Amino acid sequence: GWITLAMVGARSAALALNNLIDLKYDKMHPRFTARPMVKGTIKPWEALAFILVSLSVFLWAAAQLHPICLLLSPLAILPFLLYPYMKRFSWTCHLVLGVALACAPVGAWLAIRGDLAWPVLILGGSVAAWIAAFDVIYGCQDMAFDQEHSLHSIPVRFGIPGALRTSRWMHGLSILG
Repeated sequence: GWITLAMVGARSAALALNNLIDLKYDKMHPRFTARPMVKGTIKPWEALAFILVSLSVFLWAAAQLHPICLLLSPLAILPFLLYPYMKRFSWTCHLVLGVALACAPVGAWLAIRGDLAWPVLILGGSVAAWIAAFDVIYGCQDMAFDQEHSLHSIPVRFGIPGALRTSRWMHGLSILG
């Protein structure tokens, strides 16, 4: 239960943080017109309050688990704090998203066992590659918008054929794990 609560708190904070930080771009993007913050249904201060509550839930749940979980919680938070900014300066943004989501199985392992072993590091790497690969595919539909607004991504950097090859390679890597 505590592991699930930690995951829900972290994921909720990450999603709301991404929407808050990217609000400027989301308001210009035709695909995001129905998002609550874009429509004004949710105000930025409400999103910030939700983020703080979600982070508090994550930290509270982490404190109920193996002591290493609370100690390492900043390492779990860092990737989802960085991710929304990555498209502004690096095409590696997809990899940061993969790392952010890979923290879940690694964190669950730590919560139960209290150590890091090769099997969970391989699993975490596989999750990171798998998520990054899907995010590259997802990013292909935004290539024109990203180019127009000087945002970075693998599709912008390598074109759609190169992005799809990269995605295939990352999916293959995730299967090897």
